[in-house]
Amino acid sequence: MFTITGAQQTHMIVMAWIREIILMLKTGDIMNFYIQQSIQINFIKIGGISNSSVMQIGSAGIIKPASYLYNTGGFTEPAPEAELPTPTGPAGGSVLLAPSVPLT
Repeated sequence: MFTITGAQQTHMIVMAWIREIILMLKTGDIMNFYIQQSIQINFIKIGGISNSSVMQIGSAGIIKPASYLYNTGGFTEPAPEAELPTPTGPAGGSVLLAPSVPLT
């Protein structure tokens, strides 16, 4: 019984690639590489996500962006124009420009 560590496995894969590349150069053949990975994530913390976020786990040759827009509400006309908010601050019409809750 023997165990192969991650570093040894990576070394073996790289050596196999080098052997195949040398063989390809000698014969003039075209070669495609297909990489299969198995990744186990025990804990992941994502700080924030936006409309254009990309999260990649593992390797990818090409990441193709895709954007899809769906009318799930069945709307048939544009939304009404937004109204300016009316200040509801202390007397004098001033508006509080600081957060109303502590940010710590």
